Amino acid sequence: MADIRRELQPQHHRSGMLSDILFALFRRKWIIVLCTLLGIAAAAAFYHLFPPTYQSQAKLLVRYVLERSGVDPIDNTTRPTQQGKTTDSVIDAEVQILTSWDLAAQVANAIGAKRLGASSNAAAAGSILSGLQVGASKGSDVIVVSYTDPNPQRAPLVLQELLSRYFVKHLEVHRSAGAFDFVTQQTDHVRARLNQTEDALNTLRQKIGIVSTLEGGQDAIADETADVRKQLNVAEADVAEQQALVNQLGQKKANSWTSRKSQSDKTPETSKALLAAKQAKVEALKTRLRDIQQRTKQLSELRPQIEELERR
Repeated sequence: MADIRRELQPQHHRSGMLSDILFALFRRKWIIVLCTLLGIAAAAAFYHLFPPTYQSQAKLLVRYVLERSGVDPIDNTTRPTQQGKTTDSVIDAEVQILTSWDLAAQVANAIGAKRLGASSNAAAAGSILSGLQVGASKGSDVIVVSYTDPNPQRAPLVLQELLSRYFVKHLEVHRSAGAFDFVTQQTDHVRARLNQTEDALNTLRQKIGIVSTLEGGQDAIADETADVRKQLNVAEADVAEQQALVNQLGQKKANSWTSRKSQSDKTPETSKALLAAKQAKVEALKTRLRDIQQRTKQLSELRPQIEELERR
């Protein structure tokens, strides 16, 4: 009996511990429920107050020895070398350009305040500057540019537009104003040449009577040529038939009674009049065919000019 009691004691002890735990839980159940609700509310508030952010990053290599082309010859000759400038001062100048309000405003205008989740372009520019981080290590010529945004699609979009605008702004700052005036004049000159080319192309097309494309005009002329040739063949056959009839009526030799009966209603004068009319029709068709051939020749001569104008 003593052994049996000793074996039952551990089971009784374990059941007592479980009952104590359940008793404590049910006794403090409202506190446990309240703490659980407070934890869920705190997690939800943290998620809404501190949403997850996405970052897009780029690295820029700044060449502090400026390379200039032939559009800026004055600046090439008068500007001193960059040996007196340190790398840090050049990098700092580029950082100031990247973090300038003008650049942020240009990016905001290009993307749009609505897509950036702002009420105005000024607010959008402010949000761009707040999410922008620009830094560089001391003595390094590499600038690290990063942009942070809650929207995963918006972060790379803003950074890409910022870098595109930065390169233009960089040229505006470092190049002379005369160079940009020269480029503007060249652009206007090219635009004027383009307008002249388009006017010349339209004039050539109107000259040869083609409004659509060159291939469409050639097809139309080919169809018209085939139709005129067909009519000309029919008219020449009629002329030959009428000529044979006139020759037959003009013969002095008497024909059979059947032949005289079938031709009794056709006098030589009537046949000659019909022959003259058909010959006139043939001549008109030949004239029309020559006109079409002339237009085809003009089209062949003008084709290289039109293609050259279209390539411009």
